[in-house]
Amino acid sequence: MCGVCPYANAIASSYAQEKANRASAIFGGKFPHATAIFPGGCTLTPNVDHISTYRSLILEVRDFIHKKYLADLLAVAESFPDYWHIGQSKGGFLSYGLLPLGPKPDSRRLFASGVIMQNSVQPVDFEAISEDVKYSRYSSPSGLKIREGALEPAPHKESAYTWIKAPRYKGQMMEVGAAARVTIDYLQGNNPTIKQLVDKFAAEAGIGIKNLNSVLGRHLSRAISGVVIADFLLAETEKIDPGAPAIADFHVPESGEGFGATEASRGALLHYIKIKNYPGHDSHPGLFTRPGLHRLLYLPITGAITKCGHHGDGILKTGFSYRPVISLRKASP
Repeated sequence: MCGVCPYANAIASSYAQEKANRASAIFGGKFPHATAIFPGGCTLTPNVDHISTYRSLILEVRDFIHKKYLADLLAVAESFPDYWHIGQSKGGFLSYGLLPLGPKPDSRRLFASGVIMQNSVQPVDFEAISEDVKYSRYSSPSGLKIREGALEPAPHKESAYTWIKAPRYKGQMMEVGAAARVTIDYLQGNNPTIKQLVDKFAAEAGIGIKNLNSVLGRHLSRAISGVVIADFLLAETEKIDPGAPAIADFHVPESGEGFGATEASRGALLHYIKIKNYPGHDSHPGLFTRPGLHRLLYLPITGAITKCGHHGDGILKTGFSYRPVISLRKASP
């Protein structure tokens, strides 16, 4: 860490984030919204100035990750090694994979998709995802599949306290996010760089792959994700042809349904939509975000209490390692 000011790198992180947002806005417009609104491309035709400015910003972000973020993370880990063993989730891991390397839905991805259950990696089965609404203010039963999900409000439902549904995979809660994403890719041997980085930092910290399921493991996984994505973006900009078409033609069918599955920064994100008679349409939208976070955090936090006592500090470290966020959106075609 910085010997002069212990907060210097924390301040520098805000500037790194600002540079990453500026880079995203060059091609995507207002970030993150326009990048989800313009399927198949970006909002402008890239020229040499756009590309060089983008690369310059991403290089600065990459430099921050390597020289400050990772260095500080390892320094913190050296001072608080117990947190490699605190905050384990007791369910499985799930990742939809990130950044396809080809145009087909089954193209290899920069981060592989998969599910870890009973100590084995399995392909993601969308039909195994269901909704739990026991404590949600809806009258529909729990266990409905994505295509069957209903939004019948029941504001006075007994024992309900939220408008958010809790996704389940084969009836179980799953951890999503950086640790899940990195562990699933590592165990499948999909991306050699991820394996190299995990092995390198695990050796320095004296841990194994299982320790990514912890407070510090989530932080390390997030840093590794940053390194891999920054290098990927720099490599991709080398392939941009200035002046070439920047958006692919796409057609909205009169009727149809489909899934959109990716990795948001905090974890697996899935959209489902069904339309008919577009543009004068009926729609059945659905969205799954962080799966059952209020319950997923219960066991790691109670474990932190067991190991740290009723110390607010240990509980907060465990909770924030997940970077919890909840957003409820209703998609319309």
